[in-house]
Amino acid sequence: MDPDSDGGPTPDEQKSKKRKLPDTRKGNAVDYKIFAKTNYTRQFPENHSVDCVVYVESQENEKIGNKNPITLTKLFTENVKGIAGVHRVNAYKVGIMFRKPAPANNFLTMTHFLGKHKLKAFVPAHLTEITGVIRYVPKDLSNEDINKSITCDAEVISVKRFMRKVDGKLTPLGTIAVTFAATALPQHAYIQMFRYPVHIYIPPLLQCYKCLKFNHSAKVCRGSQMCSSCSGQHSYKECDVEKIVCINCQGGH
Repeated sequence: MDPDSDGGPTPDEQKSKKRKLPDTRKGNAVDYKIFAKTNYTRQFPENHSVDCVVYVESQENEKIGNKNPITLTKLFTENVKGIAGVHRVNAYKVGIMFRKPAPANNFLTMTHFLGKHKLKAFVPAHLTEITGVIRYVPKDLSNEDINKSITCDAEVISVKRFMRKVDGKLTPLGTIAVTFAATALPQHAYIQMFRYPVHIYIPPLLQCYKCLKFNHSAKVCRGSQMCSSCSGQHSYKECDVEKIVCINCQGGH
């Protein structure tokens, strides 16, 4: 120790004490990342009581919905058991209908047949899943913590914490969205033995920022790029037209 020292910490010791320690508190971005069940495959449950519809798309973005319907029906009925009907969903999708869950789920595993014809099959989420809202959930619980402790009559597929941006930073809210493997919303769910009512989830209106139509995102959009300012076929970043025209109602907004 320096003989002239009064016994307090040296300047080097003071700097050492000022070093920031790792933040081990809850609230990191990873805590609020959507937690989804691993190795989950969407299938029809054995007690599914209505028709089971499997959607089929082309692996090469081909418009199979516009193909000859007789040819399509023959292709599926001659190679797949248990089919009750085939119908067009849209230009890129057809629906294969089964009366029972077992043949529908078996069709999903026919990788050789699907690969040979460059097709992919999947169960649409709205037929086997439902999302509910739970309020007043402690903010210090991560989505993973909630998933580990939540219990209810239906299987939990994913947990999402609602967030709000405050002063440029995402802040967690006390409301979560829970997706269940069910067609009817459970009345209650338990988190660490505390009972929470489950409310209906009303999703926000989804608009595509590419074609500007509704109910899909730009990530999966197959439409043309449209301008949100003048409704022309170009990006709004390239627009030099002064007159504003709404692409949906042709109004001046």
